[in-house]
Amino acid sequence: MGQILRRISKIAKTYMDDSEPMSNVYNSNNDDDELKRIIDELNTKSKTQNSHNQQDKNKNASYQTDSSMSFERALNLLDLSSNATIDEIKSAYKKKIMEYHPDRVASLGAELKELAARKTVEINQAYSFLKKLKGF
Repeated sequence: MGQILRRISKIAKTYMDDSEPMSNVYNSNNDDDELKRIIDELNTKSKTQNSHNQQDKNKNASYQTDSSMSFERALNLLDLSSNATIDEIKSAYKKKIMEYHPDRVASLGAELKELAARKTVEINQAYSFLKKLKGF
């Protein structure tokens, strides 16, 4: 991006400086070719980045749609007994979220971040399931 700005600045200066003809400063096709190459390179990087962002969105969508929650699974995810109270469910949820929240493993590898994100979604699903079931 800096190369493009330098080239544009060079062209703008020649328009401001009438003492030097435009052909002396910006006359070669090499400059045009290089500018096109830089723009193409930036566009390629942008397309690659957009592709990676779309893949991340697809992964997150698959986490959210994988919901085959059962009472036993929800209790197991939150480490609760079948006769857990509302306060125990809330407490267990907070404890598990603190343990697996993706922000807590942000400095670790990509695999651990993905695992934490997946586990967080499961914990949230289990908590939502139990909240609906218990009516709170």
